[in-house]
Amino acid sequence: MKKSLLLLTLSVFAFQTFAAPEIKVKAGHPKLFADAEEFARIRSDKSELAASVRAKVFAEAEAVLSEAPVERVLEGRRLLSVSRLAVSRLTHLSMAYRLSGDKRYLDRAKRELFALCSFSDWNPSHFLDTAEAMFAVALAYDWIYDDLTPAERELVRKTLIEKGLKADHENSRWMDWNNNWNLVCHTGYLAAALVIYDEHPEVAHDYIAAAIELMPNALRSYEGGNFPEGPAGYWHYATEYLSCAFGMLESACGTVFGLDRIPGVPEQPDYLDTQTGPLGTYFNYSDAGIEGLFTPRTFSVASFYLAKHFNRPDSLATYEMSALRRAMAEKSEGPDRKSYGRQMPLLLFWLPAKEPQPPAKRELATYLGGGNPVASIRSAWNDPNAAYLAIKGGGPGHSHSHQDGGNFVFDRDGVRWFWDIGSEDYNKLEQAKVDLWNGLPGADRWKIQRYCLAIHNTVMIDGGEQIGRGNGVFVDPVPHGFDKVTLDLTTLYTNATKVIRTAELKGRKLVIKDRIEAKPGSVVEWSAVVHGAPSVSGKVLHLADFGQTLDVIGSCDWQLKDISKPPHDYESPNPGFFRAWMSSVVPASGVLEFTACTEKALTLAERELNAKLPGLF
Repeated sequence: MKKSLLLLTLSVFAFQTFAAPEIKVKAGHPKLFADAEEFARIRSDKSELAASVRAKVFAEAEAVLSEAPVERVLEGRRLLSVSRLAVSRLTHLSMAYRLSGDKRYLDRAKRELFALCSFSDWNPSHFLDTAEAMFAVALAYDWIYDDLTPAERELVRKTLIEKGLKADHENSRWMDWNNNWNLVCHTGYLAAALVIYDEHPEVAHDYIAAAIELMPNALRSYEGGNFPEGPAGYWHYATEYLSCAFGMLESACGTVFGLDRIPGVPEQPDYLDTQTGPLGTYFNYSDAGIEGLFTPRTFSVASFYLAKHFNRPDSLATYEMSALRRAMAEKSEGPDRKSYGRQMPLLLFWLPAKEPQPPAKRELATYLGGGNPVASIRSAWNDPNAAYLAIKGGGPGHSHSHQDGGNFVFDRDGVRWFWDIGSEDYNKLEQAKVDLWNGLPGADRWKIQRYCLAIHNTVMIDGGEQIGRGNGVFVDPVPHGFDKVTLDLTTLYTNATKVIRTAELKGRKLVIKDRIEAKPGSVVEWSAVVHGAPSVSGKVLHLADFGQTLDVIGSCDWQLKDISKPPHDYESPNPGFFRAWMSSVVPASGVLEFTACTEKALTLAERELNAKLPGLF
């Protein structure tokens, strides 16, 4: 077993020794993701899907030819959008050149590469920016290596070392974090270290060893087959770079050093599907955004890598293949053309050999554990009108979390009825001097409409917050094949001695029950975020959206407020959204119970007719 001393000028990790297995890196280029033989295979793949992906690669590369190279322009404190653009351009251009031999793509890739290398730095104070720039430069260097002069190769290697690997690490705490930063940044390190290994083995070895040693801290966040930062933006971001890390290690070292056996990682092929409702939209908890009311989920290169690596092509059958085909069929041109992911060309290495088939049997209910646990129950798979309940524990103490312990979404009849309205624009909030990353009680973050407790489908007591040191948990054991779950949310509240939530899907009917034990006189609000044209009649919340209707029967009178316009001009509007809530006072017994259940309502036409002829329905 070989020892490695990582001599970095890091504030936290200086002079730390990392034990790592023996590392052997294949000599020569290309070595990231593929060798020359693998490139020949994807070049000759005659499948319909491979042909459509190649066509998209060429279309994007062609569009980039006429665009100016990247420039070092910060957006607030970030260079991240520039680094990401460089990743996209260099991956597409380099792949297009490897597939075609067309020197136009090579020449444009070199212009982009040297423009990025000429930056004064890659903004290491926000190290994600540096990590993605390292990945872009390393990949291009590796894939067009044979067409670079010795002097150009030396320039790129020197840049990777000085502006990447040995950049200023004042913000190096990310190295052992348990979130997306760890995976993205170590993947950038791996890309740079692997491509310079032939010439600088003593430098490269230490960074590879550090990644192998420290990435498990983030991989353990996949505990229970879950991901605490939510499915949309952050699962895609973290897991796409994780897939890149594994893919590069496999091709360059012949192994992923057991990182793929860390509990929770082998279960990731199933994660996105469990968090996807029948409409194809996610349960977008934490800082998972939502692009539109009926925007179905987009494909992820990570899903295709994981399916291949773990021999799980069935995991692609329900949503991912249709999402990919939908994207490949879209026409998008011009400077504002739609992006299909900066690592999209990597799909060519990971496409399934034949059309995936769904599992013969699939559970309708799933529980995913870990620190930010979630459960989902559905009435059917492959039915866009199915009922779907997804609900979470956790709370505001997790990475990118909201005040959302106990939050849930509910779909039925082709409509989402209970919503999470998503994340915010970080840069816009930071430019307004919002202390966005302070999660302490009373902090600015919890005053933002989309993050606060009142605008989530959960319980608020005396107008207070949930607390970061608390955590909502599912009451054990969660039974196999369940249709009901119970959450203990007590530790999230300082002003209650017990908060228990039960959620049940009875066929297509949703029933939520809450029991709160608190000081008599405390005011408790039961909140719901809804969309469309809601109205209230005492204990009945009438929902109407997209031509469908649903009634929610409460245990006390409903109130309704339009939340389309947020309280601050630096927050995003929420057109068509409302907060519905029930409010009640804890009685002398100290115990208060809420119930909300859905009932299929009269149609809009039936409602109008019933108003004219009472008692007809």
